[in-house]
Amino acid sequence: MIREIINEVKEAIQEAFTCALHTNSGSFVLFLARGDYDHRLEGEQFAHMAPKPSPYCLDYMLDSYRDETRDNFYIRYLNRRYKNDDFKYQGYDGIDDLCVEMMIYSHVWESEAFLKHLYRLSNIVSGKKFYDWDVSGIKFHGYNLIEETKGRFKVSCPKLYKIIHASYTGCIRDSFAHSLFNVDEDARIIKLYSDRAKKDLNLSRLSFDEFQAKFLYTVELCYELSRMLHETRKALIKDWELLSKPIPLPDGKILSITEAKLLHGEPRFRATIYSYRGFETAPI
Repeated sequence: MIREIINEVKEAIQEAFTCALHTNSGSFVLFLARGDYDHRLEGEQFAHMAPKPSPYCLDYMLDSYRDETRDNFYIRYLNRRYKNDDFKYQGYDGIDDLCVEMMIYSHVWESEAFLKHLYRLSNIVSGKKFYDWDVSGIKFHGYNLIEETKGRFKVSCPKLYKIIHASYTGCIRDSFAHSLFNVDEDARIIKLYSDRAKKDLNLSRLSFDEFQAKFLYTVELCYELSRMLHETRKALIKDWELLSKPIPLPDGKILSITEAKLLHGEPRFRATIYSYRGFETAPI
């Protein structure tokens, strides 16, 4: 089952990346270059600097840094427990593993770094004119945001829509976070008691196999999205036909990538922002 899920997830992400490239290549470049908006650079302490630093940032790594411990934990867990394709929840140790996996599952669907990637990618493939630089006002958690993000993949990236649909059930996160669940080892069922589960009996219980499939789709989506984003970033630094295209910004200015290279094995990008009249305003 694991191999099939990995292949499904890879195909879905590749479909989405290809769609994003063809829909809005400039936004896809910024997505790969980790474009973000840093409000700290709007502070008065920078007002008299020449040139004034731009709040538009590339290679923004703060989200990844904050998420690094969770990332490393679930990858180590998978490497320990899923060496064999037939891992099942058996005995007390198996129930402990199931509870750990409910925690990992909940953390993935609460991960700001992961959900930002999905959110930005969904807006690119759905045809949004400009890249989502500033997402500071959005709360990256919760059923509504994830369902809206999933919905934007439905038409243009049906494979990724299917993966998210197979992965995400808000009742699991809600029930685990508030200790509103019970594991019936004999029946091999997880009973969920969150408010949402109470309203829909179809969501109130999961077999062990159903949960394990959702767990594996979730962690593989998180892992492969990060891995493939990194690999595509590395390939991007050689694609100057794509990098040389000017990228419009929401405020009417133009961003131009001026440098792309590997630094200590990591892709790094530099750019210059120009006014609509062609005058340089700020390096980033």
